[in-house]
Parts: sequence; structure tokens; C-alpha cells
Amino acid sequence: MKAPRGFTIIELMIVVAIIGILSVLSITGYKKVLSKSRLAEGHNVVSGVKIAQDQYFAETGRYADIGWNNICPQNSPKATIPSNAVTGWNPACRGGAGADLAGNLPWSMLAYSPDGAIRFGVMTTAVRATIATVPPVPSSDGNVDALVAGVPTRAPMTLPSAPPKPWYAVAAIADLDGDVSDATRYTTIYTTSLNTQIWVDREGE
Repeated sequence: MKAPRGFTIIELMIVVAIIGILSVLSITGYKKVLSKSRLAEGHNVVSGVKIAQDQYFAETGRYADIGWNNICPQNSPKATIPSNAVTGWNPACRGGAGADLAGNLPWSMLAYSPDGAIRFGVMTTAVRATIATVPPVPSSDGNVDALVAGVPTRAPMTLPSAPPKPWYAVAAIADLDGDVSDATRYTTIYTTSLNTQIWVDREGE
């Protein structure tokens, strides 16, 4: 009667290798799902602000200028630096350079409030008719890319250079990958009232 044979070292190595491969695949899949869910949050934020801006215009005849210098809900000296942290919404936050130096409105003036804390910093500005540019948005290379007629300069689209009516721009920015070693690479989601398209720059970064 033969004694029961155990696993050989080669068999054990094969099993460990298979488990390792499955682990890598599962982690990669999880990261992709997580990235997509975070990106969806940014899209929801931008879409929500667009709806709030349109409602504000219907009620007042103008768009709300929250400001384009600071991102909200952060309301601190570092409110120009996107982060990877989830932050509670602050309706008192302003996007202006100071407390209210440029006459910027607080977010409470818009009928917008996200469901719970958000990872993206948001900004929106009202632009007068015939003006085809808005302040620059942080870009991946540490410089800035201006929006021309509401379209990022790298985009292969062209809009009228002189919009015939007032318009607004919305941007949501976050450091989704949390790469603090390269803090100039941000995911930026933005759109304007001149179109229905939402652009994504540096997705997942």
C-alpha cells in the first residue's frame, strides 16, 4: 500500500503563480472601477452646476459669477491646489481671490449642493458676451491651458470666437491618483453653456 503523495515544489510554485496572477488582475480591475466611479462623480458635479447656473439665469437674467481663482469646497490658502481628499461641501465658499474682493458670489447663491462630501474642487464663472476666453485651467504640465470660446486649446473643436450672448464655464479638478510627487498633473472636467459637451483632461491623474 502506497503512502499518500503530497504536492511537489513545482506544483506549489505553479499554484502560487496562479494566485499571484489572479491577484494582480483583480487589483487592476478594482482600480479601474474605482477610477471610473471617481470620474463619474466629477461629471455629476459639473452637470449639477450647469443645471444650477441655468436656473439662476432663468430667475435673475444673469449667470452667477462664483469666481475662477479658488476651487470649492476648499476655502483656505491652498484652495488653488487640487487634492485627493474628500471634502464636505461649503456653501459659503467663494471662488474669488479674497473674501469678496472681486464681487464673487458664494456658492449658496446657486441652488446647488452635492450629495455629501466630494473629491473634486469646483469653480464656475460668468462671462460677458463677445468674450471668447476664460481664465486658465490647471494643466498637466504645470502650465495652463486657456479655454478659447469655452473649448480647451488642445481640443479639435472650434466654437464662435465672439459669443453673441453671456455664457458661463464650469470646471471640476481633482488629483485622482494622489500622486503628490507630481502635483501638477490633475484630472480636469469642464464645460460651458455654449455647448453640451463635457471635456475631460488627464483622465485618472
